[in-house]
Amino acid sequence: MTTLLLLYWKQLAAFAVAVALLGAVYGFGYRTASNHYERKIAEEQLRTAMEKADAEQQRKEAMDALEQAAMASAKLGAEEARRDTVIANEVNRRVRRYAKDNAAGQCDLPTQFVFDHNAAARGEGGVPETSAVFDARPSGVTDTELLGTVADNYATYRQCAQQVREWQRLYGGTK
Repeated sequence: MTTLLLLYWKQLAAFAVAVALLGAVYGFGYRTASNHYERKIAEEQLRTAMEKADAEQQRKEAMDALEQAAMASAKLGAEEARRDTVIANEVNRRVRRYAKDNAAGQCDLPTQFVFDHNAAARGEGGVPETSAVFDARPSGVTDTELLGTVADNYATYRQCAQQVREWQRLYGGTK
């Protein structure tokens, strides 16, 4: 057996060198592939982090824009509310001036009129039957009281309408 080793020692040495070279190439390739894989993972993590940062930035910008729009809407709403208050005060002033007139306050409204007015205000009003009896008895409500109630109702309506406009602006219903 020793003679076989002595005869083929060159081939065995060449084989050992070839195995060592293949091992080195395999190890180099493994490290290179491993580094490439780790670099790809790191790039993916960086891309994901950048996307999250971009999304957060966009969310922040959207929230800032919404806040600015809400502030502008509140400012506009406050201006409209002041205007509505001025209008309501002017209507009430005119009603009071009319009520001070000598002829005002002398008209006692019929009970049926007060009943129909109150039903309409509650949304219960309808077309009365023609065969229904009209109650013409005095109700104790004068024309000036009616005008004051109507003026107050209009002021309340304007406040509610302003609130609805503000909600619509806030939720993007109208511009």
